[in-house]
Amino acid sequence: MKQILLTGVSGVIGSKLCLRLLPKYKIIAIGKQYSNIPSEIRHHQNFKFYERDFENVHSVQDLQISESVDLVLHLAAAVSGSKITYQQFEQINAISTKVLVTWANSLAKKPIFGLMSSVSVYGNPSGKIVPSSDRLGESFYAKSKILAEDAVISSQLRYSIFRIASVYGEGTKSFITKTKALFQKGIRLHLWEEKEKSILHIEDLLAALVFWCHKSLGGETVRPIYVLSEPEPIRIVELYELFQEWKGKRSFLIPVPLFPFLVRLWEKWHTWRRKQNPHLSREFPLAGLLKAVWIYDEESWKDLGIKQQRSLRKANIHSQ
Repeated sequence: MKQILLTGVSGVIGSKLCLRLLPKYKIIAIGKQYSNIPSEIRHHQNFKFYERDFENVHSVQDLQISESVDLVLHLAAAVSGSKITYQQFEQINAISTKVLVTWANSLAKKPIFGLMSSVSVYGNPSGKIVPSSDRLGESFYAKSKILAEDAVISSQLRYSIFRIASVYGEGTKSFITKTKALFQKGIRLHLWEEKEKSILHIEDLLAALVFWCHKSLGGETVRPIYVLSEPEPIRIVELYELFQEWKGKRSFLIPVPLFPFLVRLWEKWHTWRRKQNPHLSREFPLAGLLKAVWIYDEESWKDLGIKQQRSLRKANIHSQ
């Protein structure tokens, strides 16, 4: 039985993916909290768990993992919008990846390496974005993911990097979930410089990752870069229209404008504050809503042999 080292198993995506892989593979799992893992996973005969917090993993010795594996799939990460400093983003997202790459390279049989990254690494260019576009992301999250990608790209391992759009669906904490929470409180955000954002349903992401595992462990050639998103992007203004349709019209929504000049003032203050004390710096709380990336790569889906199935506009908002 092939063995997979899967990180982030105590998270929503990691636990759902683990459940789909367990019948066919032995899972060596790394997660932050064992108690968050469903009992159907914890008690499975093909499951072994290591409780590790990547904020405290600085070297291979900190991992303390003795098994050899055929594939590493690194999902664990500090997500966009987390209220943490850049140093924490770098530690959790970039340094953890470097440690895992070093560990994988030390094995007698080199495993295949998969890294879940983000379309946010592209930043906010004015022109069309394609998979090979420059990575110009400037947010804390994007910078840390670029460093993580670099660690994988510079390794001697066979690898695939998954640049994922904002994931929505049951249990997720995407900008869609945050916008819905504001809607339910009677608040409507108004963005003057709003752009279209790429999105992806969690079930389509899981299907893609499962097929990639099957393909990789089956000895087939995989792409170094996959970009996974829905063909149609979404804007905040469209989200409110969908919320009104699915949740019932609200008689009144309090408009909360996000004036561009206020955002720029905040960012200047943030830059000054970071110079004074990097450990106290935080990003703008709504940075994830203000910065948007739209990219769709049909070839990524074709290579995996599957089709993206779901669309937010046809979904039930109760599951989002």
